[in-house]
Amino acid sequence: MRNYITLQEASQLLPTRPAVCTVWRWCVNGIRVRKAAQTVKLRSVCIGRKMFTTADWLEEFIHRLTAARLGTFQPVIDHKPPPHAHQPMSPAEIDEILRRARI
Repeated sequence: MRNYITLQEASQLLPTRPAVCTVWRWCVNGIRVRKAAQTVKLRSVCIGRKMFTTADWLEEFIHRLTAARLGTFQPVIDHKPPPHAHQPMSPAEIDEILRRARI
């Protein structure tokens, strides 16, 4: 399980100490970067009525915002594709899978 922190704790990790409502807006609305024509959002989760983020997500948000402002914006991919996704399976691999499944 990730080490979730409250938005108040997240605001205290930053050198500028933004208000908690500002961190909340970063999660909900994001920051629009016109140069990149993108909106950068701070990733968060809701557990019950409370919203949480992680220190890693906060750092990622800072790096993505900086990259967007510099014109090197890269969207976040939340999951990695399976290792075999870029290569089709050989007929032998397919036969082996079907054999194991007794099909």
